[in-house]
Amino acid sequence: KTFNLPITANLSQNRKMDDDLEFIKDHFEEFIHDFDLSKPDLPSSSVSENKPLGGQFSSNDKAGLQEVDFRQVNNLIHEMSKNSRFYQNEEKKNLKTQKRIQQILKQKELIISEEDPVTLEKLEKIEAELEVQRDLVSTWCHVDMDAFYAAVEVRDNPSLKGKPIAVGGNSMLATSSYEARKFGVRSAMPGFIGKQLCPDLIIVPGSYEKYKIASKQTHEVFELFDPNFEPLSIDEASLNITKYIVEHPEYSSTQVAKLIQRKIFDITKLTCSIGIAPNKRLAKICANVNKPNGHFNLGKRRDEIIEFVQGLPIRKLSGIGKVREQVLNALGIATVKDLYLKKCLLAKLFAEAEVIFFLSAALGLGSSQHSEKHLRKSLSHQKTFAPTSDKDALMKICHVLSVKVADDLQRHQVGGSTITIAVKKSTFEVRTRAHSVKKIISSAEEIYTHASSLLSEELPSELRLIGVRVSSLMSTNDLNKTCFANFVQRSPQSLPFISPEKSEKIDSNPLLGLTHKRSSSAEKTSPTKIPRTVHKNKKATGSPSMSGDKKVTTLHDLWAKQS
Repeated sequence: KTFNLPITANLSQNRKMDDDLEFIKDHFEEFIHDFDLSKPDLPSSSVSENKPLGGQFSSNDKAGLQEVDFRQVNNLIHEMSKNSRFYQNEEKKNLKTQKRIQQILKQKELIISEEDPVTLEKLEKIEAELEVQRDLVSTWCHVDMDAFYAAVEVRDNPSLKGKPIAVGGNSMLATSSYEARKFGVRSAMPGFIGKQLCPDLIIVPGSYEKYKIASKQTHEVFELFDPNFEPLSIDEASLNITKYIVEHPEYSSTQVAKLIQRKIFDITKLTCSIGIAPNKRLAKICANVNKPNGHFNLGKRRDEIIEFVQGLPIRKLSGIGKVREQVLNALGIATVKDLYLKKCLLAKLFAEAEVIFFLSAALGLGSSQHSEKHLRKSLSHQKTFAPTSDKDALMKICHVLSVKVADDLQRHQVGGSTITIAVKKSTFEVRTRAHSVKKIISSAEEIYTHASSLLSEELPSELRLIGVRVSSLMSTNDLNKTCFANFVQRSPQSLPFISPEKSEKIDSNPLLGLTHKRSSSAEKTSPTKIPRTVHKNKKATGSPSMSGDKKVTTLHDLWAKQS
């Protein structure tokens, strides 16, 4: 049987799915994240020698997938998607990645010596400044609910217990139970592929309202231990329990973690896994060590922390995804220890912000303070649907999204001056257009006027996703300035969206901001006295992009100029 686009196949047959489950579509990026074209693992007889190999599902670091036969899974995914537009788009992206790798390898060939005393001395100074920021006093817990959506469904329907189940539909799965993961079924996988992997798979149409209620109950527990806890997603949170332990000396950090687990189970009948460490980055990694329904306490000894971190594959670090992993692998870097040992080479190939990120991660450093609350900068809504080129249908979707955004703006008493439209074509190409106005707007009519005009410039075209965003927000209540000050978020609760570029600029970034969970790698540590350099057209962040086609100023180049 020939299958077309995995994400949209048979979508029309699932229109009865609860509208609240639109959130499932955004898990697709997680699937793409592990859909690795660069690691062929198929028998040569199954693939044409003249065609680039693609469709590799290679990640096995998710709980419950460690013992999966990925060779079999890869074969199936390849066969079910090799003729699809998704596959073709992935091949194009892979070619770009390989081009970037070749450029970096050419730069490496020009390096006379990977390690030289001057570079090493300067890196040691940076490392010393980073070490000053190390906090071995704080205690953080990262709580991650186990197979959250599936667990809620099993709780409410005990007949599903022990069976391989998944939540979602034939087009996309939001999560899968641990019984289903043994077959390779996981979140962000099309349901019909899951059925092929596990013929006995039970797909349950979920209800987002139930999940929100359960999430709220877990938040009430978190507040008992840290009133300022940071919710990272509907089923994940970071808690600073340092103060709680001081106020309750009868409890150790491990005992507090067990207490959190017990209270969550008593209230929700759901289990969770907890990582305990001195900072948020490490706690997040530790939460996956003993899943499900377990905990792992890393401790606070520097030598044990570094030994633990440097024994990890680089992919375990938040901020190192598929592309960055491929680039580093090409340089002979597979583990975090390799990352540290090759720091001189990295300083000669990558920008300062990247080198600092690599060093910080390799030393097990991360933020040990709560993130500062900040004003929301934008509001958006987006919708995925079966590919269509019907202009009337597309404009109707644009209007519905405009109304939703307007409702949010008016509820929060804010308006914006920049309107952005994002579209994903049936070929999976993503484009955005933005337009700024000289006044603050918040009504659905005004938003739709500009959004529809931007959308028209992308038509005619067959689309499968539309998003509408309003940014550059300001308070619409001049008499009560506190309204806007109170409009804060502790973590992103709405679906992420593509950052707009300059007015009318088209952005072909293929990712569309679909990642759900806020990554702890966004925490950045920037030593003093070292001028920051960044990629052209990129902002410096804690997990900067890898060097691409554009020339960047490496850390080594910067030092050469200074000297």
